[in-house]
Amino acid sequence: MKYMKCISIYFSGYLTGAFIVSLMGFATGCGGKAAVCGDGVVDPGEDCDRGAQNGQPGINCSKDCKSVSVNLVNMGVTWSFDLIGKGEPVPGYQPPGCSNFGATKAHVIIDGPSPSDKIVECTRYTLKYPTCLNTGTDAGEQCDMMPDPGDYKFTVQLLRDDLTAVTNSISTEMMAVNPGPEVDFAVSFQMQDFLVQDFKGTLDFHASWGAPGQGCKGVNPPVTQESILLIPDKLMMPIQGMTKLGTKLDGTPGACFTSDNISNTYEEIDNLPWGRYRLSVYSNNPSYCVSVPVYVNPGMFNTTYEIVVPSYTAPAMDGGVSDGGASDGGAPTCP
Repeated sequence: MKYMKCISIYFSGYLTGAFIVSLMGFATGCGGKAAVCGDGVVDPGEDCDRGAQNGQPGINCSKDCKSVSVNLVNMGVTWSFDLIGKGEPVPGYQPPGCSNFGATKAHVIIDGPSPSDKIVECTRYTLKYPTCLNTGTDAGEQCDMMPDPGDYKFTVQLLRDDLTAVTNSISTEMMAVNPGPEVDFAVSFQMQDFLVQDFKGTLDFHASWGAPGQGCKGVNPPVTQESILLIPDKLMMPIQGMTKLGTKLDGTPGACFTSDNISNTYEEIDNLPWGRYRLSVYSNNPSYCVSVPVYVNPGMFNTTYEIVVPSYTAPAMDGGVSDGGASDGGAPTCP
């Protein structure tokens, strides 16, 4: 409570009864109530007052409202997606985000000297401790958690709006956290960590012929037909489907795709099971061929792969090597 300064009153003569009552009321209002430590207000004589938090672990205000030193540590956890794993690198691949899986929340649990259990927005991707807000008052910073030193581990699980689980709970290793530089923990969700495995996605790609940005008609002679072969990882048979503009995915030649720079700027394949594929794009007359790894994320808005299809001279047939056709169900031989 804030106090008014009392004023000394000098008078002479006799005191009346009414004046004595009035003077007693003034004295009570002037300073009759003592400071209260723990009411959340920094009173005269108090260094701080954090209310019910006074004297709690990690709080820099004692039970008697005096400033105290605390062992502050800094740590944080980051969650991300590693769907590619340790397999063949996929040039141009961009990892998905929470929205690709319908995840809106992240359940973050801390095990250690200062445990915590909270649900935050999934798209936050990083959670730091301590998380403080400078209030601009005598109380200074208000922190939801000021952790003590010790051994910690983080556990993260992704959730939907209704708090049903999208993933398993993934835990980090236990690590020592001491005052000083921030200690960073990381959780990486892989395909096997998702409780649902039937996600579907879209594959988008744009092929240039001979050089980046060069279309079918830009080479000499022009490429009039292209073949597309899309084979799931570790399988031999191509996908039985077609692009949105009708080119089959089994190597059957179709019209060479030409961008109109407006609505059709890339080739698109919808409703593919998420995962790794090998994409081959080629033309036999004239001969161009490329075969590259691609990855299909869940959802509609994914990486657009920019592919350059180089010129290609097929080995002689008597060498026992395919000339780029798809009759054997495998990917064509490319440089």
